[in-house]
Amino acid sequence: MAISYGIVILEFFVVVCWSISLSHNINLNAALLLDCGQKIYEGGLPYVDFYEFNPPVIMYLSVIPAWFSSVSGLPVCLSFQIFVSLFIAISAISLFIILKATGFNTEQTLQLISVSMIFHSTTLFFDVFGEREHLMVIGLTPFLIIRCSPTSLNVQRNAMPALWFALGLMAGVMVQIKPHFLIIPAILEISNLVYRKSGLTYRSPEFIGFSLANLACLAFWFVMPAMVRHNYFGILIPLALGGYDSYSSGFRGFILNFIPYHPSLAAFNITCLSAFLLTAFRAFRFRNFEYIGTDQYRSFETGMALAWVASLLCFISQKKGWFYHMLPMNWFAMLGATSIFFNMDFKRLNLPIFELAKARFLQITLCSTMLLFIYTGLRPQIRNVAPTPAFDLAKFIETTKDSNGRVMIMASSVRAYPALLNAGKTAGSRFMDFFHLPSLYYDRKYSALDGPEMYRVGATNQVLENRFINELYSDIQNLQPSLIMINKTSGDMGLPRQFNIRDYYHHHHIAEVLKQDYELSDDYSYGTAGELEFEVWKFKKRF
Repeated sequence: MAISYGIVILEFFVVVCWSISLSHNINLNAALLLDCGQKIYEGGLPYVDFYEFNPPVIMYLSVIPAWFSSVSGLPVCLSFQIFVSLFIAISAISLFIILKATGFNTEQTLQLISVSMIFHSTTLFFDVFGEREHLMVIGLTPFLIIRCSPTSLNVQRNAMPALWFALGLMAGVMVQIKPHFLIIPAILEISNLVYRKSGLTYRSPEFIGFSLANLACLAFWFVMPAMVRHNYFGILIPLALGGYDSYSSGFRGFILNFIPYHPSLAAFNITCLSAFLLTAFRAFRFRNFEYIGTDQYRSFETGMALAWVASLLCFISQKKGWFYHMLPMNWFAMLGATSIFFNMDFKRLNLPIFELAKARFLQITLCSTMLLFIYTGLRPQIRNVAPTPAFDLAKFIETTKDSNGRVMIMASSVRAYPALLNAGKTAGSRFMDFFHLPSLYYDRKYSALDGPEMYRVGATNQVLENRFINELYSDIQNLQPSLIMINKTSGDMGLPRQFNIRDYYHHHHIAEVLKQDYELSDDYSYGTAGELEFEVWKFKKRF
């Protein structure tokens, strides 16, 4: 037993060390939202002082690492990785308590937590550590296990109501990161109503906590200034919903996750899909067979299968086919299949070799994690010989003279965002990633117009387009970012292939705005073979 505890602790230590070693390579979306957290910590209002179409919960959660960075002096990206690692630890401890209360023995509980650490390792390997889906499954899973557990758990609820209430609060906050995450607990509750019909109280502490957290997130909109509500619900959300499909990969994006253009990614997704099929087959076909275990195991496996189906609905609803949207599906498949593996009596099935493998599974997973850790741990040293594009860009930004901490990177993608934070800077405009351009020009994506004609005709909503242009120029004059980088590569993320951000703003006379306080510098190339090409304007030196 002590060995199992030691292995889980070692696996967590691996995750922590791995995440810290990759803090300079923070996930792209997490970097942008972390900058939102910095702006809120400094007194900014979301949707007024900076524009984002994500709901506010993830930005306010990002305030925590921003605050910790401020008081500790640690880089903000490192603070974020520590924050996520601490959240993983809290969730693992909660899982241990919940699974034990559900009826799993200590060894089985530690094995499930061990597999969860392997999952966190894969998020590091695929550079999605700290993504919104990752945070959601970390905080929601203990609550889901409680809600799909046998009614005997009521005794434990009464013994530790404060803990159960706290887990409900945590889950309620996590599902508010993205509205469609509510589908996952909703489907489990519908299943409870249909199949169990009794013994499940909605006055339980975890459900009260869950409900209060959701109500608090709803109340947020009523206590914020009217301008926040107006900009978000009246402008940004309709704009994003009207043009968000400009980022869609379509059906091709769904299929590419299982085609070995990236062999390790395809192998991971196919393995997790197979794990789900096994879990679903056992949960719904053989649930009455004597050898499959007692009620707590059947409830757990059925709950994980239902959570996977709900996660699939979330995945499809986003219409992107991006890998990180699959993280909840993979997480629930791994947990469900692990429960099956450790609770089946392989001796009765005349498969003694699998019974032996159960005792060695933790050691195998640990060795796999360590191999991945060693591989990834070598990458920073490789970068010292051949620095990554993000490393080069961060150095370029850091060496800018007369820096006031603000840099404007005018691009619809966020590939350059980690470099901005690693350089200790923040976005120099209310436009964080210029997502409004793909949304404004969504209906021009397959137009026959060339670039100059498209800029002359303009967006369908010219009133909103003119407002955003004026606000951008106002930010340049008032905030005076020390560096302005304008992407001059046509067809940036989500934009029509003939749309060039640099040409677009020059059509709208940005040079006239810039020439008074800025001087044109040499162009800057980002990525391999000029993946992005920036026109660079530097603030004139003050004497």
